[in-house]
Amino acid sequence: MNLQFHTPHEITKNRTEIFVLSRNRADYLRECLTSVISSASEFADIIVSDNSTDDHVRHMMHKEFPNVRLIVRNPTLPALEHFNCLIEQASKEFFMLFHDDDIMNQKMLQTELSILDRNYDAAACACNSQILQNKQLTHQTLMGAFQHPLKITTPSSLLEYYMAFKSLGPASFPSYLYRTSKVRNLRMLAAEGGKFSDIAFLLKANRNGEIIWLPDCLMQTRLHASNDSKLEDIGQRLRFLRYVLANFSVNRHDAMIHSYRFRVWIRWWMQAPIQKISWRSIRCRASFVFILKYLPVLLLKTSFWMRVYKRIAALSTRKST
Repeated sequence: MNLQFHTPHEITKNRTEIFVLSRNRADYLRECLTSVISSASEFADIIVSDNSTDDHVRHMMHKEFPNVRLIVRNPTLPALEHFNCLIEQASKEFFMLFHDDDIMNQKMLQTELSILDRNYDAAACACNSQILQNKQLTHQTLMGAFQHPLKITTPSSLLEYYMAFKSLGPASFPSYLYRTSKVRNLRMLAAEGGKFSDIAFLLKANRNGEIIWLPDCLMQTRLHASNDSKLEDIGQRLRFLRYVLANFSVNRHDAMIHSYRFRVWIRWWMQAPIQKISWRSIRCRASFVFILKYLPVLLLKTSFWMRVYKRIAALSTRKST
């Protein structure tokens, strides 16, 4: 896709802040921060927010990046409070919450700034990303392939990409560049989905303005053993579902809700220790009946098989690296 960029004098440094959230991963942070400086130092203030339980990040920063602003969280903050602290601290026109284990490509910030400058009502812009399996860059993309920027105008449309079986997946959360005025009063709350409250945050942002997804891979998303996304929590998924049904115009019998429930219960059955599965349990019986009832419907959906294909491709990529 051909994108038009502003010239450097049009994108001034006093408009954007990039917060790099760090916790106990000095080696990953070194690689991340090198990429952020290369991509964004001309256009943004870069702040590392260190929420580590040890001193390795602080020592590395003082030795190797003495000119980058460092905020040490002492005492350390719970994950959601760390995010909220930075949202509250954001004081410029745009800001980004980047993660210490990801890599920013050369044109990422410049591209997203240009998009938001041309779309004054947009709340945020995000991009596709290439999968980095530990330290091995793969050919796999996080979102899948699409040709043109996608404008998401309603929270229910955004939910489709998280809940329904679609061939296109959602953008990585660290890839978002926010217009501060659209999200200034929003926070991530545990009651809105626990570890999935980042999605709730995006839904609230989408109420305030459209979200734009770019097909270009402008960053690298690292997958590794300590990714929080690898730790499944069925209870928090159900909490997020209850929040969505209570706060957005979504019918509990909608197809995407059925798709989401199907995935939740499949994960629950895969994780539940066999000795704890009892047919006396209402949850066991109800979830099993729901899966059997909904599975034939899914088998007729092309999007379901596309997701299966992507999952198999991802697993084969991991085995080969």
